[in-house]
This record gives sequence, C-alpha cells and structure tokens, in this order.
Amino acid sequence: MSVIDKPDVKGSGCQFCRKCFRLDNVYTGFNGPPNMPDYNLGASGVVCWPVGLPGPPKEKVGQLEVYPNPASSKLYIKTERKEKRELYNSVGQLLFSTNENEIDVSRFSAGVYYLKCGEAVRKISIE
Repeated sequence: MSVIDKPDVKGSGCQFCRKCFRLDNVYTGFNGPPNMPDYNLGASGVVCWPVGLPGPPKEKVGQLEVYPNPASSKLYIKTERKEKRELYNSVGQLLFSTNENEIDVSRFSAGVYYLKCGEAVRKISIE
C-alpha cells in the first residue's frame, strides 16, 4: 500500500511513499483503505503532480473577423475560410446560413447571436 505523509503539500514535498506498509493509522489500525490510487503516474521522478486538462484548442490558420459589433443593419465577415457562415441565436437554433461575407441583420431582433464559420465561433450583438 502507498502512503502520503503530508497530503496538503504539493509536489514531491507531500512525502509520498510507494508501497509503504505502516501500522500507524489511527482510523483502522492499518494503513488505510485497500484501493489507494497510484500517485506515481506522470513524469518520471515527479510524484503528486496535479491533474489537468489542456485549454481549448487555438484557432487554426485563418482568422475570423466580424464587424461592426454590435451591428444594426449589415454584418461583415472577414475570413479566408470557405465554409458556410451560420448565424445562431442564444439557445443554439440555426437562423441563417450563407456562403457570402455579408449578412443583413436588420430583420433579426436585438440580442446576442453567434456566428459560426467552420470551427470558429464569434459572439455578436444586434441592436
């Protein structure tokens, strides 16, 4: 069984002891529950390393620019992508789809919308 002597200390200072069998646990008289996690996963020589997820993927080559934002009559899209431009409302319903770089937004009510082009999404406001 494995033991962490100082669980409140991050990194190798936690004094993790792999396969240490001690009879000094005040809760059970033995060294804790039988299914201890293996804290020696990760980079070699590093124990008690924090688990995390990578951040969101960065946008691939080609930027998506939407202007003016907020818009009241026309919305212009500047991108090198050839995918469809899709306009969604705040609850995710598809409202409009086009291949053009200009959208007439005067027919939509004021609020927050999302413009999607490929994997890129931009939040836009319509006044």
